[in-house]
Amino acid sequence: MSKKIGKYGSKNRNLPHNFFNNLKTSKIMNLKLRKTHLTIVFLLAFTAVTTAQDLHFGFQMSPSWSWLGTDNTRVNGVGSALGLKLGLIAENRFSEAYSISSGLGFHFNMGGALRYALPGKLWTSSYDNFDIKPAVTDTFAKDSKLRYSISYFEIPIGLKMRTPETGAHVRWFAEPLLTFGFRTNAKGAISSATPVQDQEKIPIKEEVAGAMLSWGIGAGGEYIISNNTAIVVGLYYQNGFTDVTKDGSSTMYDPSVTGGQRVDNSKGLIKALTLRLGVMF
Repeated sequence: MSKKIGKYGSKNRNLPHNFFNNLKTSKIMNLKLRKTHLTIVFLLAFTAVTTAQDLHFGFQMSPSWSWLGTDNTRVNGVGSALGLKLGLIAENRFSEAYSISSGLGFHFNMGGALRYALPGKLWTSSYDNFDIKPAVTDTFAKDSKLRYSISYFEIPIGLKMRTPETGAHVRWFAEPLLTFGFRTNAKGAISSATPVQDQEKIPIKEEVAGAMLSWGIGAGGEYIISNNTAIVVGLYYQNGFTDVTKDGSSTMYDPSVTGGQRVDNSKGLIKALTLRLGVMF
């Protein structure tokens, strides 16, 4: 005689588990779709700029200063990085005072350093890249420092607002913008007390997100040297929207939580100041 399986019988025991798995998969798919939509928007905007009639090009070679911060009080930003922006600038001047700006370029050596207040296992996804591989039982001491050096391929989209030309042949400007960056390279260094030895220039692409979205604003001046040429000098601030550090690769030992371990799910954000040095034609 066969048994009937009721509404809450054995066939349904995995429903909560399956529900959360499906929910997690749905969140991942939605995140991927959002990234795809952002990419399409930026590419369409850049295409609109580059197909305009009153189009001006230029280039920049601009030094930058960046640093990292997190939303976790146990993971603190403690260092900065000097970098360089190098690339093409494009502007569609649809009036004397306003332009849609964009460009293509590289931002080299963006990042900074993070200090972990608790001991733990850090950057475990990159252990194979370490010069001296930590043992499975090894842990990094408290106050260990992780330094990030990340390079991005960037596509900015902005609105540039100019004043009329002054008697000194200068036009002042302000420029709010969004920047979409694609990681091209990532290296790191670890400074820690024993038993784990310090590591330098470790490939850490597994620890860094593949894309970053940031907002920013800049201001400066254009010194006009001819009808079609101007030297551009400005100061730009850039603030990341998205987490640049991948979660789950690092674990901290925290006696205040159940089990004594805490997975590092902190949100790491990059901020930067750039001295824009360029020429527009």
